[in-house]
Amino acid sequence: MRAEFVILLPEKLGEMLEVKAIETGYLPDELDVELILRGLNTELAPEDLLTHYQAKLKAIS
Repeated sequence: MRAEFVILLPEKLGEMLEVKAIETGYLPDELDVELILRGLNTELAPEDLLTHYQAKLKAIS
């Protein structure tokens, strides 16, 4: 079973995340995933990341 959820951030934190994403060359969604993985002290297999980003692209198109 796949779980999908939305994390609501305070506006100021969202703005900071967006600025940091631009500074580091990440897309905001990529940085979100990267920071969550770091916080959990884990990694996703490359194919899992690919699946995540493909689903994200499909959702916005």
